[in-house]
Amino acid sequence: MTDPSGKAIGTVGVAYDLTDRKAIEKGLHDLAAAKDEFIASISHELRTPLTAVIGFAELLREVAAEGLSPDAVDMAEAIVQESNDLAYIVDDLLVAARSSVDDVSVLSEVVSLRDLVERVSGTLGFGYAATGGEGLVVGDAARIRQIVRNLLVNSRKYGNPPIGVSIEQSGDRVRLIVADRGPGIDAAFIDVVFQPYWRERRVEHGSTTGLGLGLPISRVLAEARGGTIGYSRHDGETRFTLTLPAAAVAATAGATGRYRLE
Repeated sequence: MTDPSGKAIGTVGVAYDLTDRKAIEKGLHDLAAAKDEFIASISHELRTPLTAVIGFAELLREVAAEGLSPDAVDMAEAIVQESNDLAYIVDDLLVAARSSVDDVSVLSEVVSLRDLVERVSGTLGFGYAATGGEGLVVGDAARIRQIVRNLLVNSRKYGNPPIGVSIEQSGDRVRLIVADRGPGIDAAFIDVVFQPYWRERRVEHGSTTGLGLGLPISRVLAEARGGTIGYSRHDGETRFTLTLPAAAVAATAGATGRYRLE
C-alpha cells in the first residue's frame, strides 16, 4: 500500500484457510485407495471359483461332443466362452486395481508374438494370423497374451474389416500392429483413449461397450516390461501398435520352438 507520492505506508496480506480443502483431498485419496483395494480383493476371490467353472465347462463340452444333441454342444460351448469372457474381465480388473496399489509383477521370458496371436485368435474364434516374422520378445507370456487379446477384441468391436495383424522388427524393438478399416477415434478423444473406464459410446457387431479397461490396462502391462502402446491413423486405416524389447535368443538344443535368453 502506498500514499499518493508512491511512498510505502503499509502492506496488505490475504490468508486462506486450506484445512477443509486438504481434508477433502485426503478423503478423496483414501476413497480411491479403498476402491482399488476392494476391486483387487473381489477380483481375487472370484478367480478361484471361476477357474473351477471353466474347467468343468470344458469337460462338459468334451462330453457333449461325444454323443449329446447339437443343442447341448452349443450350450456347453456357450458356457465355456462366457466363462472365459468373465475370466478376462477379472484379469483386467486385477491389473486396473494393482496398477495404482502396487507394482504389476511381470516375468522375463522369451515370447513369440506370432504364436500368441494365433493362440489368442483361435481361443476367441477370430481366426487371425500375424504376418511378418516370429516376433521374439522379452516379456511375460501371460501379460502379453492379455495385451494381444485386448487389442484384437478392441478392433473386432469398434473397427471394420479387414482386420490385419503384422509383426515388424527394427533394431532391438519388435512391433505388433493391429489394423482395421474402422472410423478410428474422434480427434477430441485421442488424449483420453488410454485412460481407465473411458470407452466409445458406439456399439458395433451387436456387442456392448465394455468397461473401458482394455487399452489402459494394455498400456500398463506394456510399460511394465519396457514397452509402449500407441494409436495412429494411416491412409484410412486405424492402427494400434504394441512395441516390446526384442529378445536376443538361442534355440534350446533338441527342443523345436523353444528358446532361452542369451
